[in-house]
Amino acid sequence: MENRAAHLIGENIDKNQEDRTLRPEKLDWVGAVEKTISDAQVRVTNGPETFYFRNYAEGTHMVIVEDGAIKDQYALVTQYAPELSKRQFRGALVERVRPVSGLAPQGGPGAIGIPRQPQSQAVQTPQPGAQDNTTTEEAGSQSHSLSPAAWLNQAARAAGYSSAEFLEHENKPLHDRLQAQWQAYHGNDEDKKRSQDNAINDIDNLLYGTSQHSTTPSRRPSFGHSRGEARTRLETAHHDYRRVFGTSAPPTGSPAGGPQARTAQRRRERAWLVDWARERRVLIQSLPPEWALDGAEDVGQMEHHVFLHGDRVIKLTLGVGEYFGMWPVAHQGTWDMRREEASIINYLESAANANALFGDDIAVHGVHIDRDGGVRLVISQPTIRGDSVDTNFIGKTMREQGFVQLVPPSSFYRASDNTAVIDLHQENAVRVGDLLLPFDVKVLHPKGALRENLERAAAAAAK
Repeated sequence: MENRAAHLIGENIDKNQEDRTLRPEKLDWVGAVEKTISDAQVRVTNGPETFYFRNYAEGTHMVIVEDGAIKDQYALVTQYAPELSKRQFRGALVERVRPVSGLAPQGGPGAIGIPRQPQSQAVQTPQPGAQDNTTTEEAGSQSHSLSPAAWLNQAARAAGYSSAEFLEHENKPLHDRLQAQWQAYHGNDEDKKRSQDNAINDIDNLLYGTSQHSTTPSRRPSFGHSRGEARTRLETAHHDYRRVFGTSAPPTGSPAGGPQARTAQRRRERAWLVDWARERRVLIQSLPPEWALDGAEDVGQMEHHVFLHGDRVIKLTLGVGEYFGMWPVAHQGTWDMRREEASIINYLESAANANALFGDDIAVHGVHIDRDGGVRLVISQPTIRGDSVDTNFIGKTMREQGFVQLVPPSSFYRASDNTAVIDLHQENAVRVGDLLLPFDVKVLHPKGALRENLERAAAAAAK
């Protein structure tokens, strides 16, 4: 432990012996380590190491984590401007880029409540319940993993165009529709965006603290969550799951050993979900009285308990925390939605993919555990109001975005970026003008036999 701590605040002048010299500039930044990891703007994996980067006014802070342990940290100064569109390098992969200016608060470590320390003083680290002292505007800018412009660029590339600018030049109707789609989920003016932000934070406050917007404020103790934090938890949970189970863990289908092995895996995932929530301080022991499961206000069915709150729909998964709805799996040369239950990683990835593909705004608020041991993921997404849709409109809109409609007609596949959308039918979408706004669909990047079957079906349907 002493050796690890020495790495964080000093350097080894003599490489032949482990005798580190204190570097005051590293001591200045050590207190920002936790914030840089949790709110990283860029994350890079290289073998067993993960590098986290976050910009501050005084420079860019880098933290190196190896096998789950913090290995080292530096404040960086570089003369090279990064190429934010680049994701792959020899031996390394950029997993996340959040290029939006303003994601990090202005100022160095002191701006997040960690004052610069003289050498003789101990370094202070944030404590649970400490107040986040960024302004409302700064915190709001941290709440999105992608800005509207960045999301539009991503959507344009997924549709086969090099950039949003090129898409606008080559296919302005599609460009304008994608732009309007983002606005439909997030709000097309500042008042509507602010209303979404307030609703998200009000839900968190009802669960963890005192609501600032509700007429019946909760008296639950504050856990010190940052404003807008719920929007980052989806990505955090996905990343943390992969750190524990790896990218090769089979998310669907029976692993070696058959159904018993699958059940054991799901129980391990359930235990991980509870531990993750406890570690992230988002474990919910009780719900607000107005959210009584199966009560008068519960309008859910099928896969969720559902409650309405302002401009958001609150959803709690059903069951005991081992199954999260149904999931498509390869079966007899095609796929089947009735043979396999979704796992937690299926659920998280589908939600993240829906945000990326459609511009949805799904946020994770926490994990509820009841007296009987039932474990439920608590999410919210925007309330979408629109007209009913038919199969023809769904198919036409998805084909315009490069998808091939399959059989059944609620299934779509786009080979250019290996994206499948399953269960997109009239009950899971609305129409607002010329916009198709899906919700509660499965969005995945299939692998193995499922991908092969979908590719084969798409090729046959395209003939």
